[in-house]
Amino acid sequence: MSGSRVGVGDLRVIPLFFVGRHRRVMCMSEKAAFRDSLEAEFSDAEFPVKNQMDLVPVLSNGPTTTFEGEDTSITAMEMASKSTTHTDSAPNGGFPYEDIDSMVEDILYGLEKDGVFDE
Repeated sequence: MSGSRVGVGDLRVIPLFFVGRHRRVMCMSEKAAFRDSLEAEFSDAEFPVKNQMDLVPVLSNGPTTTFEGEDTSITAMEMASKSTTHTDSAPNGGFPYEDIDSMVEDILYGLEKDGVFDE
C-alpha cells in the first residue's frame, strides 16, 4: 500500500460503484426518503395497477396511511390529490402502471410539482 489515505469525504463515491440503486441510503434527501416510503408501502401491489383504488388494499392503514420524508409526512389521501393533479405531464403518463418504479416516479413528480419537497 502506498500510504495514501481515504478520507470520510471520499466515501460518497462508494455507493455509486458498490451498492447501485441503494446509494440513496447514505445520502438521503427528502425525495429519496419519500421514494423509500412509497416503495415499501406499495411493494405488495399487484401490477398492472389500473387506478388508485387498486392500491388501497395494500396500504397498511388504508387511505390514512402516512408516507414519510425527512421533514415532511403526507397521508395517502393527500398524496392522491396532490400527485394526480399533474398526471398528464408525468414522465410515465399516469395510470395504468405496469411496475412499481414507473408509478413511484410519477407520484414523486406530482409531489415535486406541488412543492412537497424541493430538489
